Amino acid sequence: MADNSDNPHPENEPSRRAASPQTRAGAIDVTTGGESPATAQRRQSALDGLRQAALHAAGVLPEPTLPAGRQPRFWLRANDQVLIAVLLAAATCLMAVHWVRVSDWGRRPIEIDRLPQAAYLYRIDINTATWVEWAQFDGIGETLARRIVDDRERRGPFESVEDVQRVRGIGPVKFEAMRKHLDRAAEDDSNGNDH
Repeated sequence: MADNSDNPHPENEPSRRAASPQTRAGAIDVTTGGESPATAQRRQSALDGLRQAALHAAGVLPEPTLPAGRQPRFWLRANDQVLIAVLLAAATCLMAVHWVRVSDWGRRPIEIDRLPQAAYLYRIDINTATWVEWAQFDGIGETLARRIVDDRERRGPFESVEDVQRVRGIGPVKFEAMRKHLDRAAEDDSNGNDH
C-alpha cells in the first residue's frame, strides 16, 4: 500500500483499486476463459438474442412480440396469409366463371328441325362398275371384287343381274343380299339388240 500522506483523498482509494487495469482484466478474461458469471450470462443472452432474431427473420419462429392468439399460422405472417387468401378467392372466382361459360348454364338449347333420315340405296351398274364399287358391299372384299371385274372382262358383259352368280365366290345367299343394289344399264340392252 502507498502511504496515505501522498493521497489527498484517502476515502477514494478502494474504488481506484477496483478500477485498476488488473482488476478489469480479471473480470473479463477472454483468453483464459475466466470470466465472471454475470459477463458469461450477458454474452449468452446476446447470442440467444441473435439466434432468435435470425430464426424470426427466416420465418421459422413466430414473432415474440405478438400475443399468443395472434401468432402466425403455418409459418406465415398475417400479411402473407391475407395475400394467399385473396389469391385463392380470385382463383376460385375465375374457376366459377369458367365453369359457367363452359357448361352453358342459363342458356336455353336451340331445337333444330331436321328432315327425317332417308334410306340410302347404293346401286351399281354390273357391267361398268369398278372393283372399288363392288368392294362397297358387305361380304365382298378386294379379292372378290377384282375377281368379278376380271370375269366380266374375260367372259364378256353380264346378260342379266343373275349372271353375277357365275363368278366363283358369289353364292345364292350373298347374291340375294346385294341383289337390290345391282342394276343393268339400258344402254347395254340397246347395244346388244343392234347386233
